[in-house]
Amino acid sequence: MNQEASKSILAQNLRLLMERHGWKQTELAKRSGVSQAAISAILRGQKAATIDTIDAFSRAFSLNSWQLLLPQLGMEPAIADSITLVLTRFIQSSEQGRDMISRIAQREAEPRP
Repeated sequence: MNQEASKSILAQNLRLLMERHGWKQTELAKRSGVSQAAISAILRGQKAATIDTIDAFSRAFSLNSWQLLLPQLGMEPAIADSITLVLTRFIQSSEQGRDMISRIAQREAEPRP
């Protein structure tokens, strides 16, 4: 994923989350500690968010930082929880286990006749 795509996905997800929570930019600024001006620039795609900024947003929304960069953040919360569990298990696995998980995921992602 290139930087422009990442900026666009983050902005889209922030808008979605702000709408779900009924927040304006000023409320996100208050809850995240990120200035309203920076939030505005990020939402317009004029500024790339730093890791620290993404972390601040994720804390404000009680999410994992990586979730803010998912192209399909609008998915059901249960799916997001499942993704978190799979990633946690993947990280905890041995190299052989990670290889097996990767092969299974690849097989499951292939189109079926």
